[in-house]
Amino acid sequence: MKEKDICTIQLDDELKKIYLCISELQNERNFDDLTKKIFDYIILNLHKESDVSKILNEASSWTKYKSKSLEGEFPSHISIHIEAINKVRAIFKSFFPENKIIQIPWMIKCCAKVYALKLISLSLPISMSLETFVDMCNNYEEEFSKDKNREEDKGLDEEAKKLADVFMGSCPHENKENSCFYIKLNKYIDEKGYYRFQQNNNVVAKVDARKPYLNPKNKILNQKWHVLIALLAFYDITSFEEECKECDVMRKWNVGKIREIQIKKSEKEITLIETKIFGKKEDNRRFHRCCPSKLMNKWILAAIENQYLK
Repeated sequence: MKEKDICTIQLDDELKKIYLCISELQNERNFDDLTKKIFDYIILNLHKESDVSKILNEASSWTKYKSKSLEGEFPSHISIHIEAINKVRAIFKSFFPENKIIQIPWMIKCCAKVYALKLISLSLPISMSLETFVDMCNNYEEEFSKDKNREEDKGLDEEAKKLADVFMGSCPHENKENSCFYIKLNKYIDEKGYYRFQQNNNVVAKVDARKPYLNPKNKILNQKWHVLIALLAFYDITSFEEECKECDVMRKWNVGKIREIQIKKSEKEITLIETKIFGKKEDNRRFHRCCPSKLMNKWILAAIENQYLK
């Protein structure tokens, strides 16, 4: 990106406080990255809203950020791509045709407030049915293949990678559960590799179950596969496939019918959110399982934002 393509904006205390609110909601301290998220949201979604004037009025009257204390160091400015500024300015001109000049600092504050209020409305915890959760995951296509995402794995995806190796035809790990799951799963995938859930045949995981890695050479795990196949399909097979229900190796993973998937803010530093799966067996016994992978939970949080920040 060339310097001439970038506009640098000085941050006053008011804008710093607004950004601080967004930073806490997103757990993101890089203000330039937050600016990109804010502008991307405005460009993609604001013009789709049915009552933009109401949204902007709510944003202008939002003042809770003013109680924030500016302790510690904060960036003195933010950098924005000029093309993004021009796109947002064009949107604002369509809303405020009487204003011949749209002041950039004022525009940024409006955008940041709108984005902050949208984040606040997306409050955790969130509970979803299996159907809603799978649909949300199906709608999200981000691959999470960048270096910064791989580094955050910290080995917590290793169990899923053991299963992935079975799918790839290399099985260096002796694990009867993974081998059994792989054999049973192949009965329920179509020509695209999509898995149809046994709990509800109308629910389909739209990811190729046969391709667990984005990059097999570097073992970059596809987090969409991780969530839909290694996690949900695994529980579905072990809970509803008749032979698995009776198998000594597999039945310990039987959670019964998945009644609820809950996402809440994590109390642990290792991950931003916690994802829990709640199931109920035929004998009315209830079970829940936690998903410990930091990268998986980060992907799920991004999928939630993609679904609801529209």
